[in-house]
Amino acid sequence: MRPLRLTLLLVCSMLPLLARAADNTLFVTTVPADDTTLISDGSSIQAVAVPNCPNDGAHGLVYSTSTNTIACASISTGSGGAPTTSTYVTTADETSTLTNSRRLVAGTNVTFNTATAGQLIVSASGGGISTPVSVANGGTNLTAATDDNLMVGDGTTWQSKTVGDCQDSGGNHLNYTASTNTISCGTSSGGSGGSPTFSFAAPNGAGSNQGNATALTNDFNSIITVASGAGVRLPSTTGGLVMVANFGANALSVYPPSGWAIDFLSTNAAYSIPAKSGNVYTRILFLKTGTTQYITIALTTS
Repeated sequence: MRPLRLTLLLVCSMLPLLARAADNTLFVTTVPADDTTLISDGSSIQAVAVPNCPNDGAHGLVYSTSTNTIACASISTGSGGAPTTSTYVTTADETSTLTNSRRLVAGTNVTFNTATAGQLIVSASGGGISTPVSVANGGTNLTAATDDNLMVGDGTTWQSKTVGDCQDSGGNHLNYTASTNTISCGTSSGGSGGSPTFSFAAPNGAGSNQGNATALTNDFNSIITVASGAGVRLPSTTGGLVMVANFGANALSVYPPSGWAIDFLSTNAAYSIPAKSGNVYTRILFLKTGTTQYITIALTTS
């Protein structure tokens, strides 16, 4: 009798649950039948069989609310699970698992092909990338890398400019003309590129002031005749070095160009080179150090 009372107690304890069962609600009894489940139809609880449905990727359980039944059905795969209305663009082939750093971005004119198992082939249609790629799109606007050419920007785009053969012989060097964006081969103004050239002269001292002194136009100047108070005037347009040697019997006044100064003398003041004494004479190097300044280096020779 004890088993009967236990069964009655279990049934009675489930009555409130059965009374509140809603349609399409699952319940499990304490002693369920093999491969069954309880489903409410809105008025009572039914024991519904759950069929064998293997996990083979081609089948799955389906439930009908009209008949309150569970069945195992084939899953229709169609031509593939790829979307047919959305379009995607990717920038590189992926031969392994698509990493988290990659993503498909919606685009246009793209179709999908899933004919090969395990592959989703995305094909683009419509216009491709036009060449040359413009500067505005991150390109160079050039179609070829021509030999011995440089890319030169003209403020709007890149241009390919020829660099001619310009080897370091005969004083050759490259020149660039900004107005035409061209590169040319020029020759240095030093002749063959060897030692610099200098000019020599042997004028006489003259005059008595800066205005009427002998104007020097050469780099090296040997002043042979120097009258009392006579002088010479340094140029303002030389390369920056002028040598003056006094071989005369009187001191030689060397004047700067008008508005210039020599060493720490006043503007326009003369620098005095001593007269020759026996075999001893004085040479002075005048070095231009600014737009209106000369400095001196004295060289006495015996």
